[in-house]
Amino acid sequence: MITEEEITKGEITEMNRRYGGSVTYDAEIETALSMGRGRSIYRKLALLWRAILVAHPFTDGNKRTCLTATALVLERRGFRLTDEVLERVTKAMEKVAEKNMRDLRRLERMVRYALEGY
Repeated sequence: MITEEEITKGEITEMNRRYGGSVTYDAEIETALSMGRGRSIYRKLALLWRAILVAHPFTDGNKRTCLTATALVLERRGFRLTDEVLERVTKAMEKVAEKNMRDLRRLERMVRYALEGY
C-alpha cells in the first residue's frame, strides 16, 4: 500500500541541511506536498520540482535537494531509477531551474518524459 505522504517537509529540509543549505522560505514545499495528495506521481513531482527548483526555498543545494527528494519519492513508489532515467531526470530538472518554469502541465509532461522516456 502506498501512503499519501511519500515524503515530508522535514525529510526535504534535512536533505538540504546535509548539502549545506538552510531554509529561507518553506511554505511552497508545504503547499506542494498538500496539493500533491491524491494526485499522480507525475503531478506530485511536478509540484515538488516547482516548489524547490523555481521557488528556491533554500540558501544552497536546491537542485541537489530536489534530485534526492525525487529519488526518495520514486524509491518509495517502487520505481527503479536506472542511470538512463537519472540522466533524463537531471536534465529535465536543470531545464526547469534554468528557465524558471512554473506551468504545472508542462512540468508534469517533463516529469513523465523523464521517467518513461517518451
